[in-house]
Amino acid sequence: MKIVIVGGGAAGLVAALAIKEKKPCYDVLVIDRNNKLGKKLRATGNGKCNMCNLLDIEGQYLNEDRARKLFNEINVHTLIKFFNNHNIATVNHEGYIYPYSESANMLTDTLIDEAKKLGVKFISECQAFDYTSNKLITDKGTYPFDKLVIATGLGSQPKLGADASFVLNLSKHGYMIYPLHPALLPIKTVEPTKEVNGLRREVRVKLISKGKTYFEEEGELQFKKDGLSGIVIYHAASIYLRNHLSSAEVVVDFLPNTKFNGKFENYFVKDLAIYLKKKGDPKKVTFHIKGFYDENDSVATIGGVSLDDVDYSFNSKREKNVFIIGEALNQDGLCGGYNLMWAFTSALKVSAII
Repeated sequence: MKIVIVGGGAAGLVAALAIKEKKPCYDVLVIDRNNKLGKKLRATGNGKCNMCNLLDIEGQYLNEDRARKLFNEINVHTLIKFFNNHNIATVNHEGYIYPYSESANMLTDTLIDEAKKLGVKFISECQAFDYTSNKLITDKGTYPFDKLVIATGLGSQPKLGADASFVLNLSKHGYMIYPLHPALLPIKTVEPTKEVNGLRREVRVKLISKGKTYFEEEGELQFKKDGLSGIVIYHAASIYLRNHLSSAEVVVDFLPNTKFNGKFENYFVKDLAIYLKKKGDPKKVTFHIKGFYDENDSVATIGGVSLDDVDYSFNSKREKNVFIIGEALNQDGLCGGYNLMWAFTSALKVSAII
């Protein structure tokens, strides 16, 4: 049985390892367009790799319910056991699970080494274009398969080798492709922020459009020269894009859970005190969204292949012997390990049925 996996990222590496572990007799081949496997995985979590978390999965942390169901079936403890069994120790930091080494490079290299020990083959710097019923078409020739696993990424962080072309090409095979947009990224604001560029502050953020609050959360905000950044802002950006809003304001409380006595210098560093004094009430500062940074500054991508085109085991409903997992699907999460957890669990689910 020949298994070809397109994409050597988080989903592709775990799928290759898990499939070969369960079916040693299978010929498993991973095709990747980059010169180094797992380039995006190596950079995730600022190089520390937040793999998953033990927190409650509720609210708007995920855009689709499919992930919630899968996370209940293949839970965090199952993931930890899988990684521990493959020489990747983990550590729990307040509910967030990381490699014990806190090195995304180590995690990636270990997954590759473990897969190679079992006999998984890898071909790098190989661009996949399309496929027939039994052959993958690439710039290095064709590769026969009995089953094809599509585990390509989408467009976020092209500097790390991300490329959405293979997924977009799936529309020719009859798949519904939701429009792609970089997500989890900084916001550009109408209001100037250059004078406080680089300053950070714990705040409470609300995303409001036409009088309706779409999102509210506390977290760290960081000023950029032309807008706002920080995880709480990344989340607001994704919620804006998921809901296809045409306009919105980010309303920031710079003194969450604290009363303001009217003296800015008592609460803020000098530059921020001067800036906020011009705004008036530091507990209600409004920034109007002008736009967003591009895919080079994004952590994830909204859009991809419709979940309606695959069954619960990620088997294509449109073609025989084709499976689609990970980021290639229209499933995205906020920060906190949700996107990697989706990649890992969908890979393990596929490995159980191939």
